[in-house]
Amino acid sequence: MLAVSDITLIRSGKKILDNVSASFTPGETSAILGPNGAGKSTLLKIISGVIEPDHGAVSLNERPLKNYTSSELAKQRAFLAQESSLSFDFSVEEVVVLGRIPHLSGWESENDWEICEWALNAVEMSDFRCRRFMTLSGGEKQRIHLARVLAQLEGNKASIESPRWLLLDEPTSALDLRHQHSTLAMVKRFALEYGFGVLVVLHDLNLAMRYTDKILLLHHGQVSANGPTRTTLTARKIAEVYDIHARIFCESECACPFIQTEIPSL
Repeated sequence: MLAVSDITLIRSGKKILDNVSASFTPGETSAILGPNGAGKSTLLKIISGVIEPDHGAVSLNERPLKNYTSSELAKQRAFLAQESSLSFDFSVEEVVVLGRIPHLSGWESENDWEICEWALNAVEMSDFRCRRFMTLSGGEKQRIHLARVLAQLEGNKASIESPRWLLLDEPTSALDLRHQHSTLAMVKRFALEYGFGVLVVLHDLNLAMRYTDKILLLHHGQVSANGPTRTTLTARKIAEVYDIHARIFCESECACPFIQTEIPSL
């Protein structure tokens, strides 16, 4: 279980997050949604341990986050930020193997390189392993960084002794339509097959509707809604938070609902 309790963060006298509480379950894919400035990325950074809140606490696998060493935390959760810069022009496989650092006691083993190969295959980038990272497009770089954080969580079902957590901040922002869907389908599969807990910040409501089990909807730094995606992400709630008209279509009980939105003034 990953839980946040009464999280408050204040910057320049303004509450960025205001008493946010929520819990997330291993084996499920959850999304943090909300308009720009709602506090989505900030909350994910607090959950990952990158920044500390002014008030409240985060617990990971029923243990306070502050009680983890950096090495322990790196083996339990992997965090993919919106932007991940590199100062050196590594090869693609050298970037991916950086994810194995928390597990190394010396040089990389054959198993480490096998895990990196598995991660590259997972993001459909195995043919790029020898390419220089700086020559890649923005979307290709994003997929390589996703492979890096997957390698950090190993990718070996038999080796997982406790739930691992994959925290992704807008992982589809630079991807084309096909890779948006393949990326989210992949992480959802990891949740189901490997028992990962997946928490992802998204802007696209239809992607959230299709690939997530639960949502946490933020508005002005507060929780506006929290629960199962299809029953929580309603037209009324979308209109309230995003200030747009929304209609939700569903061809059958088994089909994925589709959200159509329209700005009121247009």
